[in-house]
Amino acid sequence: VNEDELPLAPENVVATTIDEFSIELSWSKAQNATSYNVYRNDELIANVKDTTYVDENLAHNTDYCYVVRSYNDILESVPSAKACAKTDKLVLTTPENVTAVATSTTSIVLSWSKVEKAAGYNIYRGEDIVDVVADTTYTVEGLDPSTEYCYMITAINRGIESVEKSDVVCATTLDLLPAVPTNLKAEATSTSSVKLTWDASENAKRYYIYSGDSLVAKTTYTTYNIVKLE
Repeated sequence: VNEDELPLAPENVVATTIDEFSIELSWSKAQNATSYNVYRNDELIANVKDTTYVDENLAHNTDYCYVVRSYNDILESVPSAKACAKTDKLVLTTPENVTAVATSTTSIVLSWSKVEKAAGYNIYRGEDIVDVVADTTYTVEGLDPSTEYCYMITAINRGIESVEKSDVVCATTLDLLPAVPTNLKAEATSTSSVKLTWDASENAKRYYIYSGDSLVAKTTYTTYNIVKLE
């Protein structure tokens, strides 16, 4: 091997933190190099033609050290000087503006503001995680009618979760439609009064009494006396 053709080790290797999950490497062009092998903690992670490389998908708040070796398609140079950097610490804020709105007898829609650097969100009901989502809206389904449900949201990214849960938000699913009253009977009880009776209707909380299109009265009972008639 002609020593004049051997690739020289790269110089001026610098590792620069980009964010919580990536570090950029740069170095000076080396003589007789056709490409460069990048090593992280003594493990080959890339072969590149350029004199820069971005190492991504790293753990947050972690130290990483690199060396670069020049390569001429046959031989490697000795390693460059080591360059180290530490990824930033990931801090996720608590989701805000959380709302819960009942949209049917069995569903509630949750929504909240986007959290910077969040890759997803945990949806809690009490201490249990209901689901994990990427969007900032979520429809909870399969609920019971006329029932209150409460939720909290946290932001997540690669196993990291916001320290605090959001404020608790609650909503009550809609009531089931009441059945039509049956066995309606009218009995004159005097010259000026009529007694109405009917069977209780499923899911009914009160009853409206009409004469034609006019609302006469409201009651929670299944009987009603109409007075002052002709």
